[in-house]
Amino acid sequence: MKNAIVQAANRALARIRCRATRFWKACKESPATELRLSLLHSIGALRLRKTNADASFRFLQIGALEMAGHIELVVLARQFSEYRGILVDAQSSAVGRLRRKYGDDEKIDIVHAAVTGDGKDAVLYSIDNSDGRYRRWVEGLSSLSKEHILKFRGQLAGVENRIVETIVKGETIASILEAGGIESLDLFMIDAEGHD
Repeated sequence: MKNAIVQAANRALARIRCRATRFWKACKESPATELRLSLLHSIGALRLRKTNADASFRFLQIGALEMAGHIELVVLARQFSEYRGILVDAQSSAVGRLRRKYGDDEKIDIVHAAVTGDGKDAVLYSIDNSDGRYRRWVEGLSSLSKEHILKFRGQLAGVENRIVETIVKGETIASILEAGGIESLDLFMIDAEGHD
């Protein structure tokens, strides 16, 4: 499954002469800080390259759950005079938060879907934490792979009995970009548990 998503992403990115690669440095001691600084650096460099006639910024974020410590691409995008973005998440709670936060912004599309290689609906696995048994970060733990959720058994006692399965509408990267009217991207970010 992971290879199919990476291959699909690279096929879509090849059209704009880009390729997805892992940023291993961001996985070290302070991934959130490292990634935020790298994104700010990249966006700053992009702004310097763009002329006033082309001061636009286009982005696609797959896995757009925003919680404390997460990067908010919309805030970064708003540094440009012309921006357009698509936020995609498979979790209905995440989509609800995004709609409350950005729903009035006509330049931002919020898509409730799972990105799959073939665009077919998918099973999303998440953890029922309605009783607050686990820490809040568990809300962000969902995946198209049940095995990925089960990897947290050592940290989350009894998690195998609290897994929730939800059918989520499937979309491809190409169908999301087409529906959003975006033909090229300045930033493509994936935070899809176990598939980024």
